[in-house]
Amino acid sequence: MSENLSKEERKQLLVEIMRLDQELGLYDTPSSIEERIKNSEYHKFDGIAPDGFVLVPTEVIELLDDFEEWKDFKYRKFEWLIEKSKATLKVK
Repeated sequence: MSENLSKEERKQLLVEIMRLDQELGLYDTPSSIEERIKNSEYHKFDGIAPDGFVLVPTEVIELLDDFEEWKDFKYRKFEWLIEKSKATLKVK
């Protein structure tokens, strides 16, 4: 079948296959790779925690002593944990 396709048709098929694979999340996009590099200290813990658990630096837990931080955590939970963890683990 592939011998019946022109080079341009093959190229279009490959582009479409790659686009569909990216939509399914099979490939990292350049922006996701840049984000992972930027937050490499945060992402080094990916895959280490058992299922259902999230690793959180002790400094982030200590932030919950502040009532305003606790209120923010109460309403944003996982977003707050990620934001504060990235800020705490950011390499200076």
